This record gives sequence, structure tokens and C-alpha cells, in this order.
Amino acid sequence: MNNELLDASLQYIKDIFVNDFSGHDYYHSMRVLNLATNICNAEKGDLEIVQMAAILHDVDDYKLFDST
Repeated sequence: MNNELLDASLQYIKDIFVNDFSGHDYYHSMRVLNLATNICNAEKGDLEIVQMAAILHDVDDYKLFDST
């Protein structure tokens, strides 16, 4: 994955979830990223798409944010 895109995406979720205590915080996203990366490598998927989806999977969750 493009390192600049990865760094920017990780910083984005770090900023968004800084005050989240629901369990859907930055560290949750990192666990999802690691699991998705392992599965993607085993299944020979598109790593960039899978990693971006994993990193951003909670960013627009209506249960976590008032507006989506």
C-alpha cells in the first residue's frame, strides 16, 4: 500500500476515535486491519483495497456518529 495513504488513513481514524470508549476505537481498527491483512494474504486478494476497507470500516457507522 502507498505509505502516504496508509499513514494519512491511520492518522484520520486516530483523530476520529480519540474519545471513543465503545470498543470501536483506533486499536479496534488496528486489530481488524491485522486480521484482514492476514486473510487477504492467504486468499491472494487486493491488499490495498482490503486494508483501506479494514482501516475505515467504522468511520461511517451510524451507531457511533450522529451524522454519516
